[in-house]
Amino acid sequence: NIIYPQQANKVVTANNQVQISNLRNTAIIKQEINTKHQNDKNTKRTDTSMSINTLAGLNYADYPKNTECSSTTNFKIRGYGSNSYNGTVKINNEDMSKNLVNIGKNVNGVINKINYFGIFDGHGGDKCSKFLRDNMDNYILNSPVLFSNTLHSIKDAFVIAENKFYQLVVQNGKLVDKSGSCALILLILNNMCYIINLGDSRALCSTNSGAKLLQLSRDHKPNDEIEKKRITQAGGKVYYANKVVRNGRE
Repeated sequence: NIIYPQQANKVVTANNQVQISNLRNTAIIKQEINTKHQNDKNTKRTDTSMSINTLAGLNYADYPKNTECSSTTNFKIRGYGSNSYNGTVKINNEDMSKNLVNIGKNVNGVINKINYFGIFDGHGGDKCSKFLRDNMDNYILNSPVLFSNTLHSIKDAFVIAENKFYQLVVQNGKLVDKSGSCALILLILNNMCYIINLGDSRALCSTNSGAKLLQLSRDHKPNDEIEKKRITQAGGKVYYANKVVRNGRE
C-alpha cells in the first residue's frame, strides 16, 4: 500500500562513533509543521536532483555522486539537500543517506503523505550503514500501525533492524563484520514531524531566518551521564584511550 515516487540514495556527512543498539536510547521529538506554507494542491509532485554545477563553490571530483538537492517543492518540504565527503583521513566514505519524498500510503481509503530523510553515519566499515540505508525506511513505513501508533512503529523498526543485521554478520557463530552506524531520521507523516536519533549524529533546527538555532536530538556519547549509566547498568564499561586511529591503524 506504499506508493513510492522517484527515489535517490546518496551520501551525507555526519560524525559518529556509536554502534546501532539499545532501543532505550531512541530519542523521539515531535513537533507540528507550519501549515501556512504553499497549499499542497499547488505544489509540484516531482523531484529532480540538480547538477553539481549549480552548487556554488563545490568542485570536488567525486561530489556529483554524493550530492543531491531538490529543485521543486514537495508537499510541506520547500527544499532539501545532502552532501558528503570522506575528508583527508578516511580512505572510504562510510556515511550513507536516503531521501524519500512524496510517498503516499493508503490507510482505510485515505492517502496519507510521508516524507523520509535518513542519515546513517557508519564506522568500522560501510556494511551496517548501507544496510540501514537500504532497509530502515521499509521497516518503519511498512508497519501496520504507523499512523495509529507511530512511536511503537519506530521503536519496533529499530528492533527489527538490529536483529536482521545481526543475522547477516554472524555466520556459524562467528562475527564476520564489525561495522556499526548511527541513525538520524526525519520522518514527516502528514503534518507531524518526528526526529529519531540513535547514536551521536545531531539534528539542528534553524529558526527566525537563522537568528536562533535549536538542537532537536541528544547525542548518545559515553561522556553523557545518562548514556554512561545505561552502559554500566547493561554490564559494559567506559574507558578512554589516548590514541589516534587513522584508516584502521594507530
